Amino acid sequence: MSLRLWRGRISARRWRTWATVRARAIGVAPPIGAVVSGRLVGGAGTVLTVPSNAVQTIGGVPSVFVASAEGFRAVPVITGRASNGRTEIVSGLQGAEQIAGDGAFLLKAELGKGEAEHDH
Repeated sequence: MSLRLWRGRISARRWRTWATVRARAIGVAPPIGAVVSGRLVGGAGTVLTVPSNAVQTIGGVPSVFVASAEGFRAVPVITGRASNGRTEIVSGLQGAEQIAGDGAFLLKAELGKGEAEHDH
């Protein structure tokens, strides 16, 4: 199997579990109908990421526990890409917050226990 590199310009994209990307080759193109795999590299600017174990799903909503004077509170977030143990936070945090990392699952358990006690 030979490895060839092609450069292209993205003209359209659809994101699902798998990405569908239409690209126009710059220079020599792969043969028509060729199946190719690739990696999209992009991004300019700074991206806010947190340790992936800091993101907990609470009531079906991704959340991060943020420290406050009263303790920790769950803050809903919108997540983006995840890689190498880090998860991108698209919305919900400013970046200056102190958050729970490895212990976030314990806070989630305590939150669930507290809700269960109120149900009785």
